[in-house]
Amino acid sequence: MSPTPLRRLVGTRTCLVASLLIAPTFSVGCADDDTTADSACGGHGELHGDHCHCDPGFELSSDELSCVPEQDAEGGAPDDEAGDGHDDGDDGHDDGDDAHDDGDDAGDEEEFGFSPSNVWAATGTADDDTQVWVLEASDGDAVLTLEIYEAFGGPTSPAVVDITEAETNYATCGTCLILQTGCVAHEDHFDCERTFMPRAEGQVHLHVLGANAGEQFAGELLDLVFQEVSIGEDLQTEPVADGELLDLDAWAFDVQLDALGGAQEECGGHGHLHDGHCHCDPGYELDPEDPTQCIPE
Repeated sequence: MSPTPLRRLVGTRTCLVASLLIAPTFSVGCADDDTTADSACGGHGELHGDHCHCDPGFELSSDELSCVPEQDAEGGAPDDEAGDGHDDGDDGHDDGDDAHDDGDDAGDEEEFGFSPSNVWAATGTADDDTQVWVLEASDGDAVLTLEIYEAFGGPTSPAVVDITEAETNYATCGTCLILQTGCVAHEDHFDCERTFMPRAEGQVHLHVLGANAGEQFAGELLDLVFQEVSIGEDLQTEPVADGELLDLDAWAFDVQLDALGGAQEECGGHGHLHDGHCHCDPGYELDPEDPTQCIPE
């Protein structure tokens, strides 16, 4: 997947901010016209390219151009209890006693391991010449983004950042963490089912903050619990009622910075592009999540 541009620029909004508003579904990319999208998706989602992003309680039809009640994508009757939860039997979202129970155990923390195969980071300046860092890491269908904004109080040198209430809100965070799950790659963006931000606990340890492309960006995430959220037009962030809680395992990162807004080196510098995918150098193989990148075998 190509690098995700910044979701919020100081003094500037990009299409990525608008796409974040479709919570809990999040797409890194610009949506089509809202009126057309609502009509095409049966009034229960928005059209992005050739497929719909469906509202909670709805899922894609077989042609991916409409949103239908969950359990009814193939024409069957929706579950009688669809309005009360996601009782799909053994799919991990039922009303029983599993880790994603939406009943009496709603709010229980689920252990969430994160071992990304693809990590990218960049730095640059915003419109007001303050420094910005962004890191994106993907592990299967999970995408974690770390954004640091000097203008919003984010550090510019090695530091330990305590996750306070300010960091749980995308409108106020200087060290912003966004976790997305249920993500599917679509050309140059991800479509994701749920969006999470941290609760007011845990820390971000920043060991190295390079100020220029080619320098290192290193740190560690510790004792973080992510809660499912929705993000409003003004970027104010609210927890989703009975939403999931994910207890993130400690994760360390150490990556070389690109220039923010600049082009990535072709195939990660370990191959060349041919008809939309890489031919990788010896010792490297095609990234299964991104055919435009080569990763070590």
